[in-house]
Amino acid sequence: MNRHKYYVKIEEKEIRKEPLPDGTNYAILATENEVQEINNMFVNMENESKEALKHIFKPFNERSVDRERNKYDRNLRTVYERIYHLGTTETKAKIRKLGLF
Repeated sequence: MNRHKYYVKIEEKEIRKEPLPDGTNYAILATENEVQEINNMFVNMENESKEALKHIFKPFNERSVDRERNKYDRNLRTVYERIYHLGTTETKAKIRKLGLF
């Protein structure tokens, strides 16, 4: 499959063919399947975020809240790893500066 240039905006959980004007865009070279894989990761993150909200309003249930936060954090780190793997040289440099891994 052919790889094309896409721009990922993690905060917005979006992948586009053109960079968005505000915020950080990560350029990647990816196939359509790889783009779909990242979109699926974003869906998982969104689901984890919603699940975590259910636990926030339960007093004294810190263990449950921490567990949900940890799932979200793992998913976010996985997204960054995937973007790093598919990223351009500039994208890889941006992600290295974050010190995530």
